[in-house]
Amino acid sequence: MNRSMEAHAFLVKKGFKVKSFGTGEKVKLPGTSADRPNCYEFGVPYDDIYKDLMEKDKSYYTQNGLLHMLDRNRRIKPSPESFQASNEIFDVIITCEERVYDQVIEWFVSRKSICNQPVHIVNIDIQDNHEEATIGAFLISDMVTKMSQSDDLDNDIDELVRINTTQNLHTTAPITAWTKSDVPKSFLKYNKKIYPPQDPSEEPRPAYVCHQKTNFKYSPEKLWYIASFVRGMTVDEAIKQLSFVNKKGAGLVKEAILEAQELAVTKHNVEFRSNLWIAESFSGKGVVIKGIRRHARGRMGEVRYQYSHYFVRLEEGKPPIDYYKRNPLTPQEQLDKWLDQMRKRKITNSF
Repeated sequence: MNRSMEAHAFLVKKGFKVKSFGTGEKVKLPGTSADRPNCYEFGVPYDDIYKDLMEKDKSYYTQNGLLHMLDRNRRIKPSPESFQASNEIFDVIITCEERVYDQVIEWFVSRKSICNQPVHIVNIDIQDNHEEATIGAFLISDMVTKMSQSDDLDNDIDELVRINTTQNLHTTAPITAWTKSDVPKSFLKYNKKIYPPQDPSEEPRPAYVCHQKTNFKYSPEKLWYIASFVRGMTVDEAIKQLSFVNKKGAGLVKEAILEAQELAVTKHNVEFRSNLWIAESFSGKGVVIKGIRRHARGRMGEVRYQYSHYFVRLEEGKPPIDYYKRNPLTPQEQLDKWLDQMRKRKITNSF
């Protein structure tokens, strides 16, 4: 009632044909205590709800902004409406909470398709207060405007949503429910330690640099194989090998390594750009955009568009002979270690 109606008002002013709905069983408004909300049926006019709250506690509901919100709502439309009771056809459906998004998906899955027309469902997670509702309405209005200008919305919608939300992030909202504003930050904190240039007389001290490439369209499971492939290689060898890997992820990893190499030379006092090797290389899960896939007999299924993060740490010097065996044991040491483990065994429940 708050976030959707604020966006409704913005979109109507821009000339869009808009409808706003609730997805619950009833309209619930905060009461004077957490366990006593004010519940109303869908279809009850906003005027009646406004008068009812005025009679209950005018000063309290004026102070928390509820009367102001209802006054705004009744100037937009007569009464709240239920989404499940609507038979209208929409091009785009925008929800303001992941719970509501899931309810909309469940409703589409459970009902029988009538017109077999695709609909785009987008969720933007907005906190339920007056300030964030206004900011979220700006974001929704900007996104819908860009959607209306697209010549092929079916192909452009993923990119439009991603670009619009990353360019309009706010500290607390509006962030999309699939991103959670989780751009990794801790890995780059290691770059705060920068070693000064060394004198020839000093003992060699290898510098290192950390770099990441975030939220690009690629599966983290596929990216893991490429990230593992270059571990322990020199930078020059890794770039050479990746140039012959015919995969999209190889180009992204190669680009990240080159950026890290440039960062090492310009910011971390590495003298020779070829004197670097890949000490760490791994992938991470990025944002996941939920969508709908149409199935036979008018049914709907959920599809997930995965994004990935890539992390790399370059270290100065020569790589180890065997990356996965930093300190290999001799045959005699392996035998002694095995015998020691056998002698330390203990039979469960024995003395």
